[in-house]
Amino acid sequence: MKFRPKKSARQNAARVLPRLAAKFFRAGDASVDDDLRASEVHDFRIRTKRFRYVLEYFRPCYGQALEGYLEVVRGVQSVLGELNDCRSTRILLDRLLEPGDPPARHKKLFAAMARRESGLLEKYRSYWRENVANPESRERFVRYLSHPPRDRLKRVPAEEEPADAA
Repeated sequence: MKFRPKKSARQNAARVLPRLAAKFFRAGDASVDDDLRASEVHDFRIRTKRFRYVLEYFRPCYGQALEGYLEVVRGVQSVLGELNDCRSTRILLDRLLEPGDPPARHKKLFAAMARRESGLLEKYRSYWRENVANPESRERFVRYLSHPPRDRLKRVPAEEEPADAA
């Protein structure tokens, strides 16, 4: 993502953000593949976080309408964060439990964690398909990013200096 220093933030955003969004959508589509596991979705969680930060950085160029799109990206990030937390907890527990601990507890604990992880992965896939996968919504989003609204601030004429009394 290269910005052109001689261009305005608005012009740079209009040039760069639509391509970032398209890459985000492609990566997201790949991440909801039914064969992928939680560990394979982690990279997309990081991409989602970075994409959201870039959108938030350019928020002044787009105005309030960007908030709806940001909310969807935040939703993706939230579900992926839950999934990552679950996966990380499972890995941590696996490292902490001693080999001599009662195996029945291990089995129950790890079976519960695996079910939770699986459920969160399905929750993520559902969220993506319901909120992001719609081609018309994506097209609107990319078109919106391609054409940030012009400044809507009205210029206020400078107040005239009071005339000196003669």
